[in-house]
Formats: sequence, structure tokens, C-alpha cells
Amino acid sequence: GINVVITAHAQMRKFEQPDEMGAYDRWELKLEKKTSALVKEWADIVLFANYKTIVVNVDNQGAQKGKNKAQGGARVMYATHHPCWDAKNRNDLPDELPFVFAAIAYLFTAVKPAAQKVQTPPQQIPDTTADPVNETEPVAASEPDPAVPTTEALDEKIPKALRDLMQVNNVSVADIQTVVGQKGYYPQDTPIENYDSNFIAGVLIGAWDQVYDAICLNTLPFKT
Repeated sequence: GINVVITAHAQMRKFEQPDEMGAYDRWELKLEKKTSALVKEWADIVLFANYKTIVVNVDNQGAQKGKNKAQGGARVMYATHHPCWDAKNRNDLPDELPFVFAAIAYLFTAVKPAAQKVQTPPQQIPDTTADPVNETEPVAASEPDPAVPTTEALDEKIPKALRDLMQVNNVSVADIQTVVGQKGYYPQDTPIENYDSNFIAGVLIGAWDQVYDAICLNTLPFKT
């Protein structure tokens, strides 16, 4: 029941590939080589945090000879292997995420559906004194119990982590689209599978409690 997190500085090392002619620099964990290898094998997720910097040529002389300027500086974390850094994950994370815990918080929160108590209607005892010649009156179909949520079948193009949250909380695609449209992130008719993966991971999944609260405010008193 405990999540173990290890943090380490990064250092640049020369890396030589057997099938390539030369070596190149890459970021690795600042640990002893043996320790670094064991930690990377053991961990479910290895994230590389860095500042995302974009170099732009400002005098039209080319990046090699001209004057360049750095832009950006947002902190991001990378979740998949790259020739320039160590990273991996076993949770199908996007290649790049904002450097906030909310982007991966759902991985450490076990969401379990609340137990639904469905009351069984009392059995009706047939009236044996009735005239057997009379025809049996048709029985009206029972209305669905509003206390038992019914969730629509969700498109598998929607990321599994988000689908799980939607199904557990009885949230429909229209609920998500309405809230996202009201907040101005995307037009309301935009399919969820067309949302940016970072937006889904960092906002819809990472901040699910706030998203669900907004959905409930839109649908009260029907949501519980």
C-alpha cells in the first residue's frame, strides 16, 4: 500500500552504441552505473524532468552561423525512452507531460465503484381463488430504478484511464464535452478522442475531482 519514489540528479554521459560509428551525449541518473541500472530495471516509471527550451534564429543567418535566441522554459517531464535521456513507463503515458503531479496522480489513486444496493421487489403470490376461466391481465413493465446508474458504452478510442473514471462515476461523453466546452478548452462538439493527450492526462484525469464537481453542478439534482 506504499508507493516508493526515488529522485536523483541527472548527469550527461558519453554513450557508445555498438552498431554506430561515434559516441553521443545523453542524460542519465547521477548514480553509480550498477546502481543506476538496477534502479531503472526495478522502477515502473522513470521520468526525466527538464526545461523545454526552443532555440530560434533571429537574424536569418542560420542556426550554425547566425544569432540564436532561446524561448520557452516551461518545465516538462518525459515518460518514454529517447536517445538524449533515460525514461520509461508501463502505464501507456504520453511521451511528454507537464511537470505537475496531477498529470500522473490517477496512477496512484485506486478508484473503486461504490456498492449499489438494489432492492428486490417483493414476490407477488398468485390469487388461487380467481376464476381460472378469466384471462390473465397483462403485467406492466417495471420502470428502471433511478438509483441504479446506467453507463453508456464508451468508445475504446478514449484512453482507458479516463474511460474507467467515467464508467465508475456514471459520466457520459456529453457530460465531458459540455464541461470542456464551457471552460473554453475545446468546442463542445469536439470528440474526446480528438483532445490533446496532455490535456486528457493533466486535466481530465489528473484533476478528475474538479472535473466531476463541474459535471455535477451542471446536472444536479440528477447526479449523486
